[in-house]
Amino acid sequence: MGALREKMVAEMKLRNFAARTQKSYLAVMVDLAKHYRQFPDQLTQEQIRTYLLHLQERGLSSSSLNAWFLHNARYIRVRTRRRYL
Repeated sequence: MGALREKMVAEMKLRNFAARTQKSYLAVMVDLAKHYRQFPDQLTQEQIRTYLLHLQERGLSSSSLNAWFLHNARYIRVRTRRRYL
């Protein structure tokens, strides 16, 4: 996930995300990769959707889910594969 991680960090820095936010988003992305044992940019839209439901069941707040989705899920598609959700 090295190249994808570097792209994400660069994008978050450009958008002036706080260090804590960057760390949080990257942690969720690592968890996503471990959950499916695949690189995040290789996941399907349905896999990402199922993962978000999994996070919701674990008790992640709606605002956190929305923030994560808006940045990470769309970032994977738009920036790395040029596909929209």
